[in-house]
Amino acid sequence: MKRLFDRIHVWLKANAPDVLERFSPGATEEAIRAAEREMGVTLPEDVRAAYRIHDGCDAAFLYSEEWCSLEGMVYSWRMLKGLLDRGDFAPNKSRPVGPIRAVWYHPGWVPITDEQSGYYHCLDMAPKSRGNVGQVFRWCHDEPGRYFQAKSFYDWVTRFVWGLEAGRYHYDEQIGRWLDY
Repeated sequence: MKRLFDRIHVWLKANAPDVLERFSPGATEEAIRAAEREMGVTLPEDVRAAYRIHDGCDAAFLYSEEWCSLEGMVYSWRMLKGLLDRGDFAPNKSRPVGPIRAVWYHPGWVPITDEQSGYYHCLDMAPKSRGNVGQVFRWCHDEPGRYFQAKSFYDWVTRFVWGLEAGRYHYDEQIGRWLDY
């Protein structure tokens, strides 16, 4: 993960220094373990390594979404689990694309990005049998599609870095968002 983040830092320094300044310092091992305990999961090592480098970014960053801090991750997970426990998702049926469970929400789904409107990228800590623990998928509060993105956090971030370096993304300072060409 360090090599990927070194590349991200170089790109951001040259193209979006204000975003680079919004990265949080790395999380401690105790903070990572506390988040894992709260959510009842063990995060994959690539995710833990990323959080040791930075505890999220409070600006639009990964695929134009805020990369959740551990605190933000747990907050969003708690909120979604509370809605699940209350039965709010019971009448809803999902239509997953890829090795994702066909439920509206599962407590093994950990939000890692937040668009601030009920849309998240999640780590899937409870995939279907042909999936990978830690795979990344798109979750929407008001849409039944669950869209597979990558088999791991590392692969997902790698694809984003390739896009940055290939000129696929442009940071628009006026709107504070990434644009995908």
